[in-house]
Amino acid sequence: DLGSRGFLPVRAPHVLMPVGEGLSGYEAGQIWHLLDQRIGMPMTKVDVSDIGRVEWSRYDVLILVSGNLSFLDARLDDVRAWIRAGGTLIAVRGAAAWAARNGLTPNVEAPTVGRAPGEEASGGDERLDYHRAGELQGAQAIGGSIWQADLDTSHPLGFGYTRRFLPVWRDHSYFFALPENPYITVARLTDDPHLSGYVSDVNEARLAGSPSVIADQLGRGSVVLLIDNPNFRGYWRGTNRLLLNAIFFGDHVRAP
Repeated sequence: DLGSRGFLPVRAPHVLMPVGEGLSGYEAGQIWHLLDQRIGMPMTKVDVSDIGRVEWSRYDVLILVSGNLSFLDARLDDVRAWIRAGGTLIAVRGAAAWAARNGLTPNVEAPTVGRAPGEEASGGDERLDYHRAGELQGAQAIGGSIWQADLDTSHPLGFGYTRRFLPVWRDHSYFFALPENPYITVARLTDDPHLSGYVSDVNEARLAGSPSVIADQLGRGSVVLLIDNPNFRGYWRGTNRLLLNAIFFGDHVRAP
C-alpha cells in the first residue's frame, strides 16, 4: 500500500538492440513491433557493424536475439562491465545460450544442443543406414510446439500475471538444466508440459521440468534468459509481458 517501505522506482529505460547481418530478423522484428506498435516506446537499433561506436553508458537495457553473435566477442568485456554496473541484458532463445556459454550468468550452466544423430534410434550400439540420417534427425527436431510452464508470479518478471499456468512457445533444441539457485528460475516447464505440436518421446522427457525463463544477477546488473520466444510472430501475446517486465523491472531483479 502507499505506506509501504517496499516501493521501488521504475526508470524510463533506454533500450538498445543490435540488428543486421547474421542476426534473426524475425526475432528482432517481433520485438521492435511489440515496442513500437503496441507499447509506443522508442528503442535504439544498432547495426552489428557499428557496435564499436556504442556508448554503453547511454543505455539501461540490451536485448540480444538469436544468430551469429561473434560481433560481440571483442566487446565481451565491455558488455560484462556494463552489466556489472547495473545494466540489464535480455537474451532470447539462441542468445540465451550464448550468454550462458560466455559466463554472463554465474548461476546458470551452458545448455546442451539437441542429440547426436541416430542416438535415440540406436542407443549408440547399432549401425544405421546412411539414407535414414535425414529421417532420424528430422524426428528429433523441435518445431513449433506449445508447452505448459509454471510461472513464479511473486517474481518481478511475473508482475501482472494472476495465475501460475503459462503456455509458452518453443521451436528450438537448446536444453538448459535447472540452476542450483532455486530462486532464479522464473518459469519452469511442468512435469507433464506438452500441450500441442509434434515432439519426440526423448525430447519430451528431456524438457519436462526444465527452465523456460531464468533471471540471474551479475554484479549490480541482471541477465534475463528468455529461453522460449515470448513474442512469436507478433501474436503469441500471453508471454509478451515477460519481455516488458524484464525491460522495466530488470534492474530490480536479484538472485537471493
